[in-house]
Amino acid sequence: MTGPRGGSTLPAMRKLLVFTALLTLSTATLFAQPRGRMNHMNGMWDPQTVQAVSGTIVSVDRIKTGRPMGGGIHLTLQTATDKLDVALGPSWYIDELKTTFAAGDVIDVKGSLVDKMLVAAEVKKGADTITLRDVNGVPVWAGPRCR
Repeated sequence: MTGPRGGSTLPAMRKLLVFTALLTLSTATLFAQPRGRMNHMNGMWDPQTVQAVSGTIVSVDRIKTGRPMGGGIHLTLQTATDKLDVALGPSWYIDELKTTFAAGDVIDVKGSLVDKMLVAAEVKKGADTITLRDVNGVPVWAGPRCR
């Protein structure tokens, strides 16, 4: 086969065919990714390390991020043995809860301990209990699409 200038069009067709095949494969791979159970803390939830701790809040910190929805709320919790960083969730969600957190509050937290941080699933403060994540670590604020 010859092109308009007399050269072969096979190399050009081969390139187009390879490009089309790669585009098809990459698109198929993208849509084959698992849906649901995905969250910003992926890799930060290990069901094997779920534990319950009690302690007194030393500080409540707003962690800033570059994301449009803002950062997250972390607590420093003094337990009977040491201080522990506790990740609650995004500030926009935590701020909407009826339960507030302040230094000096005594709380019970159940969550997954990963890299010296407890990713909270449930927090009890007095008579109030808030659920932040399900047993798989999926955040309640993620909505039904991620369940």
